[in-house]
Amino acid sequence: MPSPRLDVESLIAALNAEREDRGLSWRKLALEAGVNPSSLTRMQQGKLPDVNTFTALIQWLRMPADR
Repeated sequence: MPSPRLDVESLIAALNAEREDRGLSWRKLALEAGVNPSSLTRMQQGKLPDVNTFTALIQWLRMPADR
């Protein structure tokens, strides 16, 4: 059985929507979430986040990981 793959585009879209709702820059989002801004840049380029970055971002979004 293949393992589920993270949909980076959907995660970036969710982050962007929440970021815009809060009136934040990408850098401020990174600061609030406790991640490196370059991690967000790499994700915007389609790269997968590491597990710590993923965890921090879904916690910032208050979103379940499986969503």
